[in-house]
Amino acid sequence: MRYRFWGLLDSCLAAFEVCQPQQAKKVLEQDMSISTALPCRISIYEEEGKTVLATLKPTTLLAMFNVPQLEVVARDVENTIVKIMKEAASS
Repeated sequence: MRYRFWGLLDSCLAAFEVCQPQQAKKVLEQDMSISTALPCRISIYEEEGKTVLATLKPTTLLAMFNVPQLEVVARDVENTIVKIMKEAASS
């Protein structure tokens, strides 16, 4: 899902929700409260004339929920998000 905020702010902003259903299932089976942090988002906005891609790292978000057994899942999701962002930045 994509959200666009053009016209509401002085600069352009788009936020994309990204999800890997299989990974989300693993996470939610452990702790449903993590649903408050899902799906992951990638934001694209302009700042001082430059385009910025930004996200909150899944490993950082997961640390707030104290479920160390999901560290591997969070790292896998984070690696995928970083790959998506690198590919977007290079095109």
